[in-house]
Amino acid sequence: MKKITLLTALLCCTTWSHAALEALDNQAMTDVTGQGGADISLQLRLNHDTNANFVCANNRLEYCRIGLSINNRYADGSYRDSAGVVRTSAGAIKTADGGQVGLKQWLVFKGVQGTINIQKIGLDGADLTYTSKALTPITKPAIQLSFDPLKPIQLRNVGFESLSIETDTVANEGAGNLPGYLAKGSGGTGATAFADGKYTAAGFDNGKEVGFTGLKINGNLSVEGTLKIFSCDAGHPRC
Repeated sequence: MKKITLLTALLCCTTWSHAALEALDNQAMTDVTGQGGADISLQLRLNHDTNANFVCANNRLEYCRIGLSINNRYADGSYRDSAGVVRTSAGAIKTADGGQVGLKQWLVFKGVQGTINIQKIGLDGADLTYTSKALTPITKPAIQLSFDPLKPIQLRNVGFESLSIETDTVANEGAGNLPGYLAKGSGGTGATAFADGKYTAAGFDNGKEVGFTGLKINGNLSVEGTLKIFSCDAGHPRC
C-alpha cells in the first residue's frame, strides 16, 4: 500500500512533455556554435607486436597469409566457362575424370604483416563556401579533418615475407582437400631444401617461408592540408 501511495504522489507531481526531432536547414546548422574539436590517433597492427616485429599466434604461419584463386586457374589448365562447363586448357569440353576440374592453384602472399600509426587527425567543424550554378554564394556546415605535417603517418614493415604459387591436394576441392593457401610441404635439396613450408638451408632465407619474392614498406608519410565532408544538395555542381 505504501508503494502504491508513493507512486501516485510522484505521478501527480510530474508534468509530461513530448518532443519530436526536427530537420535543420543549412542556415540553422551554420548558426550552431561550439567549442574546439578532437584530435584522433590510431594505430593499426596486423600480425605484429608493439615493436612492429612479425608474430603469428602459436607460430601457425599458414594462418598469416592471403590466398587468391584467379579466374578458376587449375594445375592441369582446366577451367569452368561462363556457362559452368568444364573445359581443358585448349578450350575443349573435358570428359576425363567425369568432367571435374583439376587441382586449384593459388597465388599466396605469406607472412602478411604491417603497422600503420596515424599519430594525429584533427576533427573539427567548419564552414564551406562555394558558388551555386546560379552564381550565388552558399555556405554549408562541414566536418573538417586536418593533418599535421610534423606528425607523419608511420609505416613499419608493411607488406609480406614471400610470394608463391600453391596447389590443392584433392581435385575439384573434394573431401580431404588441403587448400593451397594452407600448404606447408617439404622437399628440395641443397640451397632449395625446405621442411614444414620453410627453408632449412643456411643463408638469408633460412627459417623463412617458401617463396620467390617479398615486399616491406618502411617510411613516414607527411600529409598537410584539410579534408571537408559535407552534405550535397541539388544546387551543388557535383550533385
